[in-house]
Amino acid sequence: MAATQSEAADSALGQARAEFAILREWAYFDSAGLGLRPERHVAQLRAEIARDLAEPLVTPGTRGGPLKTRLRTDLAELIGAGARDIGLVPTTAHGIHVFTGGYPWRSGDEVICFEGDFSTCIAPFQLLARQGVRLVMAPTGADGRIDIEQLALRITSRTRAVCVSAVNSETGARAPLPEIGALCHERGAWFVVDGIQSLGALQADVERDRIDLLAAQAYKFLLSGAGIGVCYVRPELAAELKPAVAGWHNANRVNEPSAGLPAAVGLADSAVAELCEPGAVSHVLMAGLVASLSLLAEVGPAQIEQHVLGLAVELRHGFADRGFRVLAAGPDDRPSHLVVVELDSLPAGALRRRLVEDNVVGSLRRRGLRFSPHLYNNEADVDRLFCAVDRALAEA
Repeated sequence: MAATQSEAADSALGQARAEFAILREWAYFDSAGLGLRPERHVAQLRAEIARDLAEPLVTPGTRGGPLKTRLRTDLAELIGAGARDIGLVPTTAHGIHVFTGGYPWRSGDEVICFEGDFSTCIAPFQLLARQGVRLVMAPTGADGRIDIEQLALRITSRTRAVCVSAVNSETGARAPLPEIGALCHERGAWFVVDGIQSLGALQADVERDRIDLLAAQAYKFLLSGAGIGVCYVRPELAAELKPAVAGWHNANRVNEPSAGLPAAVGLADSAVAELCEPGAVSHVLMAGLVASLSLLAEVGPAQIEQHVLGLAVELRHGFADRGFRVLAAGPDDRPSHLVVVELDSLPAGALRRRLVEDNVVGSLRRRGLRFSPHLYNNEADVDRLFCAVDRALAEA
């Protein structure tokens, strides 16, 4: 039975890889920067645009309604949520601003973020200083590791929220989401997560991790382009929020009759949609994301996670054997699919340029080179990468 399941998984991964023609020529390890789009995604974009040109009298809202319903359902299934708790946002930052712009802040409130985290997890909260909200930066250990005890020391009766990236984009360190979520729940603070570096590669469960708001744009491991993403808001938090951006889809939430304005009819069909979607969402982008999610579902979240973590282990061992320092790779680190390496004797920029000459792609970061496998990578890609690395080391 185990062999049969393994063969089925390999078959699904092989079929998925076939949808990425560029991989016939390149070994691509930069999904943490930009995920590749499968053939079905591109075909769906073309079909939607062609339909627009052929049927100019059909409004985007008419075409987008069924797509939005399907997309919310698929995204909800991916993260273990209800479809009515899903909103669509153009960027991860927009999703986090649903919280920062809509929460009833009071002067003296505090928010905890983490040193070395991505700016999207910090900048929205910095804007709250004008409302008297204090930003508390929790220290992180070597390579961006989060110490729960240090976090617990900084949560006070004034703490309203804790915000963190699920995976640190610079070091690959994976946040202990279940532990942070449990601590926030115990102390009465909202838990806000930037999931752009994990969603689509690692299994997600907002209930297990007690996440109150999860935001992630879809252009990385969700295999779609920029301009569309997901924002999950727990119902208890949604009840506390007001729209940070107003438009014709949520005007009924902000248009008070006493203002002397005409009555507004909101088109958003849930409380979370009212918070996230002030206007129409591109049906073209929704169609593309639905197509990409179907590929992820065919392989399966558990199999994708097992696959990318397995490749990441091979990458860590291979680089360590060649004398590289591998960040966030200690025995106590949670397994991550982002592998960041550095070598004093060979500048990261020079190595990246040499790899590109051999049609191998990684990402240049502040600390070194980052490699981020996804479902479409395989053992042949790993072999090709290390052959190129060995040539670069021999020439250095």
